[in-house]
Parts: sequence; structure tokens; C-alpha cells
Amino acid sequence: MEHVHVNQNANEPEADGLDLKAVVAMLLHHWYIILLGVALGLGCAWTYLRYATPVYSASTTILIREEGKSGGLGEEAILQELGLGGGNKKLENEIQLLQSRTLMTKVAETLHLGTHYIGKGRVKTSESYPNSGVSLDSIHWNNNPGSLTMRIKALDALRFELMTPDTGLIGAWSAPVLLHGDTLWFSKDKNKDLNGDNYDITTGRDAGAVAGILGRLAIKPTAKQNSSVLELTLSDIMPERAADILNTLVAAYNKEAVDDKNEVALKTLDFINRRLLLLTDELASVEGDEVSFKEKFQIPTEAEASIDMLYTEMTQYDREAAMLDIKLSLLTSLENALRDNTSELIPANIVLAEAGSLANDISKYNEMVLVRDRLRKNGATNQNPVLENQTRQLQELRNTILSSLTSVRQNYTQALNTARTQLKRFNARLAAVPRQAQQLLEIKRQQGIKQTLYLFLLQKKEETALSAAITAANARVIDPAIPNNNPISPKRSQIWTIGLILGLGIPVAGIFLRKYLDDRIYSEEDVKRMTVIPVAGAIAQSNSGENIVVKANSRRAIAEMFRMLRTNLGFLSAGRDLRTIMITSGLGGDGKSFLTANLGLSLALAGKKTLLVGLDLRKPRLAKYVAGEVDQKLKGFSNYLVGEATVDEMLYPTELSENLWFLPSGPLPPNPAELLDSPMVGQLFDQLKERFDLLVLDTAPFGLVTDAFLLAPYADLTLVSVRFGKTPKGVLKLLEDIRKENKLPHLALIIN
Repeated sequence: MEHVHVNQNANEPEADGLDLKAVVAMLLHHWYIILLGVALGLGCAWTYLRYATPVYSASTTILIREEGKSGGLGEEAILQELGLGGGNKKLENEIQLLQSRTLMTKVAETLHLGTHYIGKGRVKTSESYPNSGVSLDSIHWNNNPGSLTMRIKALDALRFELMTPDTGLIGAWSAPVLLHGDTLWFSKDKNKDLNGDNYDITTGRDAGAVAGILGRLAIKPTAKQNSSVLELTLSDIMPERAADILNTLVAAYNKEAVDDKNEVALKTLDFINRRLLLLTDELASVEGDEVSFKEKFQIPTEAEASIDMLYTEMTQYDREAAMLDIKLSLLTSLENALRDNTSELIPANIVLAEAGSLANDISKYNEMVLVRDRLRKNGATNQNPVLENQTRQLQELRNTILSSLTSVRQNYTQALNTARTQLKRFNARLAAVPRQAQQLLEIKRQQGIKQTLYLFLLQKKEETALSAAITAANARVIDPAIPNNNPISPKRSQIWTIGLILGLGIPVAGIFLRKYLDDRIYSEEDVKRMTVIPVAGAIAQSNSGENIVVKANSRRAIAEMFRMLRTNLGFLSAGRDLRTIMITSGLGGDGKSFLTANLGLSLALAGKKTLLVGLDLRKPRLAKYVAGEVDQKLKGFSNYLVGEATVDEMLYPTELSENLWFLPSGPLPPNPAELLDSPMVGQLFDQLKERFDLLVLDTAPFGLVTDAFLLAPYADLTLVSVRFGKTPKGVLKLLEDIRKENKLPHLALIIN
């Protein structure tokens, strides 16, 4: 015999902890859903991997050369990007230049990145690079806005057929083809037999591919501090193309840097060449004057020797004065260049070492001009912080150079005056020399001065030319980019793992979510977690469709359950006199009338004279269950309370058992609550208890109306029907509050 769970000593519901066994049991109960989810997840992963376009990554590392480490000559050895502090290169500028649209456009034009060769599969299309077979070598846009889609079919070794959505034509390999006003050149691989092969080509302006490439290009230093090494990484669906783009980008970056450096050297060479042309003419004229003078006056050898001795003594000061004069002339040219062209390059490599830091300042000035021009060329506006800083530093450095030039000029002028003073002394000695000798000496002096100036400028020209010839690139490639055939996306192991996790997680989450959101009661464990009210019994679902399932001598399981419920009533009464049992529910449709009829019949079959009382004055169904009648058509409880029927007139026997009688609810009254609150209710129950052993009351749901609370004083035991899979858990919370407030007597639950 099963005993009822009374929980006599419990004051609170059981803690709602995690029951691992219940969780496992719940998951095993839905194993087919989980298995289906795993299969779908793995299937989706396989489909994605089968048709997803793989993405590859290529990378290269380059060393940005630092100041003074390039191997070039003098101040033109290497171009520096200047930061806020002055001397050290700032990698941010170099990164900005490497990521510039202008530089990437050159790369796109070099590699023809606007042209794509497409292969069509059964489900998806794929691109080939480099294309093997047919190539679009060049295109000259005339009228087209910049996009063409075409198919080319190789006919033979000389011809091909070109097809577009709106036209078709025959062309020759390596010959121009006119299409919509645009001129195209195609070639084919001579080592392959392509006759009859089709190739789909889409082409646009090469610059149009730049934005997409820049979006996939990542440049970062390899270390956080004191590092001049940059790592360039590019992702692409074609590994060979990614490597080619990076290598071409570095080459274009170096070429642009070298061109910028050589621009200073070319400007300096132009300046020197113009000076050399003037000196060449002057030197030729002086040498001709010497020969003519000697021939005209027939200078004797002894006089010429005397002149040569005096000339040798004067040469030192002549050369010093000439050098100082040319230096002052060069300083004047530099000053004019700075004042007249404040934003242009100025000649370099023409100031001697004794000028102090002036040569370095000029080199730095030209470097900053080149950096500023490169920033402007790569899209920087005047509001760009880096460009603003460069402009400000240029102005400051220009003022510094002009100040240095003034100081150097003063030193050169003082030295020149000293040399001229010495020359005046020699000129005084020269007065004693015959006039013809004086004239010859003056010619020799002029010739020496011109030769000195000529050799000086020629030396500077060679130094500048050599410096330009060995100009080092801005970046040295440490590791060139090579194609990497291992895709970075999609990662197969990661996709399989995600597919398995989603395939397993979504069904499991759905099961738990359904359980969490489902606020209905499914087991006795749900009841125990919500309330300490004892469970009097559990009634299984009847598949027969009959309203009365309890019969004499029946061995059906549901009949045994009602017998067990009948037995448990004795334990619930706990020695108390049990005469009136009230059956109610939280909501309508929980089966309270079904329980009332069958429990009453079970009590009657046990020898108890039992009366079923229909007190649901709102939606009565008791008479239909036990007699097949409608409560409203029979005289019943509502008739008695209004004085329209006696007790005998509303008591009806049943054919189910001689000990089972029923009292219908009668016609539906407009004021059920007021009728149940009448003193006549108590008088009626007193009379009924004299005639019957047990009264089983079928009342309205307590969760909707107050009828059950009005009848509570007349009941010895209250049974609440909790329907499996239908009754909300909120009903149990309400019942627990009712128990604590003792609104219904001796509560017990029936899981229906």
C-alpha cells in the first residue's frame, strides 16, 4: 500500500536545486531531437566547408632604415620621416604611406588587379590567378564607365571569339580589339592547346580594386618599442595574388622613396651644371688670353720665371680668396632659394664642412619637404595633424638656416678681407715688376682662380652624382611574401567544432528553454518544489473516453488508483471524523468533477453511503457524469436556497451503486457567492450528514472565484485537482499562500 506524502514537519517547499539525474533523464527522453540537431549541425558545417570560398594570408617583413645607416654618402644618404621630436623616424608616417591609395593604385595597375578570370562550377564560381591560358594584357578605356563582362573562346592559334551580353566579334591574338569604344589586347599561352576552351573575364578600372585591398591590408610594428621592422599582412582568396600584391607594394614604396631622394640630387646637379657652363667659357677665354699675350709680347724666359715665382707665392692667397668668394656666392644662392621658394627643395651638397651644422640643416630641410609632398600626394589635407606639424617645422628650420647663413657669411667675409689684405701686399711688390710682366701675372692669376672654382664645382658634381647613383631604398625586405596555401578562413576544425556545438547546443538549449518557459506541472517532483501540501494520490489518464472509470471488481489501473486515493484519505484524516470532502481546482478544466464522481463511487463501493454535491454554480457538470443529465434541468442546490425545493426533492440515486446519490447544482443563479454565504447552507449540510456517511463536494475553481473559500467552514478535507501538463505552477504558489493563511482546511493534492 502506498502511503501519502504528508510532510507533517515541513514548513517550506523543497529547495529547487539542480538534479543531475533529472537533467540526464530529460535529455535522454529527447535523444532523438538531440541526435537530429547534431546531424543537422555537422551537415551544415560540411556544406559550408564544401562551398565556402577559402581565404589565404600572405605576409612580409621589412626594415625601415634609420638615419645614418643606409650606406649612402653625406646628407643625401637616406630620407627620414620626421616626427614631433625631430631626429628619429616615426613609423606611423611610413605606415600611412604604405597604406595610401596612391601607392596601392600603382600596385593595382602593375598587376592588373581590376581583371578577374572566372571559372564556373556546378554550384559556385571560382577565380584563377595567375590565369593559365588566356590573358587580357591591356585595355584602353575610351567610353566605358569602367566595367566589362565577357567570354572569350579560343578558335585556333591566331583567332578567338569575344562574346558579351550584347555583342560578339572575332579578334586576333596580340592585336587590338575595339569593343564599345574601348581597346583591348588579348594573348594566349603558346604552350597549350586552347582550341574550343571558354574563359569568362570581368574587368574594371584597376583603381577600383584599391579600396577592397586596403581594407584587407594590415601593417603593424613587430615590437612595441624601439623597433623599425614592419609586418605587412594581406588576406585574399588567391594566395599567389596576396604575395604578389605585398611584394609589388614594397617595391613601389622603395621606388617612390628613391625617386624622392634623387630629386634633391638632380636639383643640385642642375645648379652645379649651370655654374660649370659659365666657368668653362670664362676659363677658355682666360687661357686664350695667356697664349695671345705671350705670342704678342714675346715674354723672355727669365721674366716668365720671375713671374712664376711671384705667382706661386700669391697663389695660396688667390685660391683662398677665390674659394671664399665662391662660397659667398653659393650662400647667396641658398639665401635667394629660401626666400623666393619657401616650399621647394634647395640645392644640397654644396656647403663645406667648416660651415658647421648648416649642411645637416639643409639636408633635413629637403627631407621634410619631401615628406610633406609625399603626404600631400597621398591624400593628406592641410588639416592633417602630421602635415600641419611638418609645415610648422619647415618654417622653423627655414628660419634657422637663414640665421646660420648670416653667421657663416660673416665668417667668410672676414676671412676674405684677410686674404685680400695679403694680396694687397703682393700687389705692392708687383709694382716693381715691368708692366708686361704684371699683365701676364694677372692673366695667370685669373686662370688659376677659374681653374680652382672649376675643380671645386666638378668635385661637388661627382660627389652628388655618386650619391644619387648609390641611393639606398627606404626599406629592406627581411622576409619576402610567398604564397601560403593553408587557408586562414574558414578553419576546418573550428567550423566542425562550431557545427557540433550548435547541433548539440541548440536542441539542448531548446529543451531547457521549453522546460523553463513551460509553467505547467508535469510530476510530483514539481509539486514538492513548489509546496509542502501533501499529495493524496495520482490518477493516470483514461483512454477509454468514459466519465466513470471506477467499477465494482474492476482491475484496471485507473480503478486501482482511485482505490489507493480512497485508502490515503484515512491517513489524511489522521483520526479525525471525516464526513465532508471538498474537491476543487485552481482553474477550470483540471478534472475536479471527474475526480468527484469517481472518488465518490469508489467510497460508495467500499460501503460508505455517499452523496455527491454539485456546488459549482457557474459551470456544473456533475449530473452529466453520474446520470447523463444536465444540472440546470434538475432541481438542486440553487432551488433549495431560494425555497423552491426540499431536501428530498433534490436528492437523486444513481445506477452506479445503491450507496451513491447525487445532489445537482440546479439552475445557474445570478449571484452564486451570495447564495453560498447564506445560513441555509449550514442547515442543509447538517441535514445531509444525518442521511449520508460522506459528502463529496464539487466546487468551483478557487483560482477564479471565492466559492471554495465560502464552503471551507463546512469541509473536513480539501482535495485540489492538479492536472498533469495543464495546471500552471502559479496555482501551487497560490495554494502555498492559502495553506500558510489557513484559508482552506486540511489541504491535499491529487495529480490528475
